[in-house]
Amino acid sequence: MIAQAGRAIFLEPLARTLLLVHAIVGFTTVFSCTHHAVYAWLSLRGPKRVPQLLRFGWIAPLAVGAQLLLGLVLYPTYRVRVRGAHFDHENLNWLSQLFDFKEHSAALALPLVLAAALIGRALAKESSPDADAQKKIARAVAALSTTAAALVWAAALIGLYITARHPVGLP
Repeated sequence: MIAQAGRAIFLEPLARTLLLVHAIVGFTTVFSCTHHAVYAWLSLRGPKRVPQLLRFGWIAPLAVGAQLLLGLVLYPTYRVRVRGAHFDHENLNWLSQLFDFKEHSAALALPLVLAAALIGRALAKESSPDADAQKKIARAVAALSTTAAALVWAAALIGLYITARHPVGLP
């Protein structure tokens, strides 16, 4: 159901400000997930990067979580003012589907980055002499964090494209 043009939408007056905050947190999300993936791969290839895995192991999940929450707050305004009034009205269904793909990518990134962070924390604290077990754990962290980073990058680039087409908060 699409609201009428004059009806109020939850936090619509703050949509532009929230979109700006969403973009800033988005940069933090992309860079923290990328850094976690890089340090996971470096740990796989050589000595463990304990401080970096621990640091980005808490920054990345928090950034992804904050990004998702901001997206959820912005969604009602986007759904009515951008998707309903612009994309659906002008038969730009491919943009709506692209945005849906972005949402699903970001939602899938959260459990992946959480798993990578938790397993990375265990890897950082692991002092077992079994090098083969450590390599397997490091591979899992690298795979999870790289996949999460790729999904976050995809979501960010699609989000920037959609916003360039029609940002929330503009008529």
